[in-house]
Amino acid sequence: MKLKKKGLYRTNKEAKVGEIIECPVCHIKFKKIQWAQAFCCGHCKDKFWNRQNPDRHKYADCSADDGMSDHDWDEAFGVAEYNDAE
Repeated sequence: MKLKKKGLYRTNKEAKVGEIIECPVCHIKFKKIQWAQAFCCGHCKDKFWNRQNPDRHKYADCSADDGMSDHDWDEAFGVAEYNDAE
């Protein structure tokens, strides 16, 4: 039976607090200090998730009151379908 190799992200998520883990982005080794920690810093976390979903930046400033609803944003970027009654 062939074993499937786990990625650093999943390995880091499963590691216990206090264990030495390796950042999946920059490969720096560090001690895990929080149960949910998987990256050495916020920059690496953002870089990792932006690689996973390159369209994340489109939602970066959704907090601004530009008059667009969530429905409008989703429709503009084609990320959701709605059953609008016409």
